[in-house]
Amino acid sequence: MTSDVPLLCGPGSHERVITIEIRIPKLGMEMTEGTLARWLVGDGARTTQDEPIYLLETDKVETEIPAPCSGVLRHIGDEGETYPVGEIIGELDE
Repeated sequence: MTSDVPLLCGPGSHERVITIEIRIPKLGMEMTEGTLARWLVGDGARTTQDEPIYLLETDKVETEIPAPCSGVLRHIGDEGETYPVGEIIGELDE
């Protein structure tokens, strides 16, 4: 779910950036897919933990999905597209 990516900050730097994958969550027992209705935070923008970052539509409900942590959001998925549960639609670099 997470991966370490080196961040070069200067000679001999050992700092790392942790990347968190943003996936389509399973909101109900029968849910198999959801539509990324709209990004609420721009690509490359900083967000804070629990801030809503995108709007997910299912056949029954629209839900704001919060950031699991603070970081810089990178969009992978496209607005208006339908994705299966578990699909990666974005990343947060802590």
